[in-house]
Amino acid sequence: MCLMAVALCIARKEKKMTDEEILFFCFRYFLGRKTIYVSIFVEELLKRWETLSLRNQGMIKREIKQAIKYNRAGMSCDVQEWEKILKEK
Repeated sequence: MCLMAVALCIARKEKKMTDEEILFFCFRYFLGRKTIYVSIFVEELLKRWETLSLRNQGMIKREIKQAIKYNRAGMSCDVQEWEKILKEK
């Protein structure tokens, strides 16, 4: 995770990526992980949910549903966290 975080910080600093892109790429990184950081990320994602485009909100929800359906969303505690996003409007 450290290398990804560093790469994202560099990309942001160099204005190569928007905050929304970084958030979306982090989502892709965390979906399926089995770590306490999933809950921390979900909390941050929910704080920024309204700043995401409807397109990205929809993509995130679809990917979460698919990961849950195919048992690829992490452990049950991780799934509970991801389900918080599915409840968002």
